[in-house]
Amino acid sequence: MAEWGFEIGSIWFNAVDILMVACVLIGAIAGAVRSFSIEFSSRAGFLVGLALAIAFTRSGSTIIIDKVALSLLPSTLIAFLILFTVGYLVTMLLGKGLDALLDALHLGFIDRLLGLILGMCEILIVISAIVFILDLQSLFDLSQLLNKSYFTVHLIRPLATAGTKLIGELI
Repeated sequence: MAEWGFEIGSIWFNAVDILMVACVLIGAIAGAVRSFSIEFSSRAGFLVGLALAIAFTRSGSTIIIDKVALSLLPSTLIAFLILFTVGYLVTMLLGKGLDALLDALHLGFIDRLLGLILGMCEILIVISAIVFILDLQSLFDLSQLLNKSYFTVHLIRPLATAGTKLIGELI
C-alpha cells in the first residue's frame, strides 16, 4: 500500500504530520484572534478558581450550613461551585482589563503574537498527550503510522517524554 504524503528536501511528511500541522495552525490562529491576555487568563482562571475552591470550600460550606441550614454535601458542593466561579471570573476580568490596557498602549500586536505562540504551545501539548496515550494503548497498532511521522519522532515524542519526566518530578 502506498503511503500518502510529500517530501521537502530529504524530509518525508505523511498524513499524520499534515494533520498535526493543521491542528497547530488552527490553535495558532485561535490564540492570535483571542489574544494572549484572554487566552492566558482563561487558563489561569481555571487554575485560580480550582485552587481557591479547594482552599476555602470547608470554610464556605460552614457558612452555608449556618446561614441556610443545608446538610454537609450540598453545602460543600455549593461552596465549591461559588468559590470556583468567583476565582475564574475575577481572573477573566483581570485578563480583559489587561487586554484593554495593551490595546490602549498600542501593544495589541504583541498581545496577538504571544497569543499565537500560546495557542501553538497548547495544541502541541494536547497532541503530545494524545500520541503518548496512543503509544501506551494496545488495541490498535499505530506504530507503523506514527514511526514514519517526522513531527511525531522529532518533536512530539521528545516533548511527551520531557513532560512525563517533569510531572514525575513534581509528584
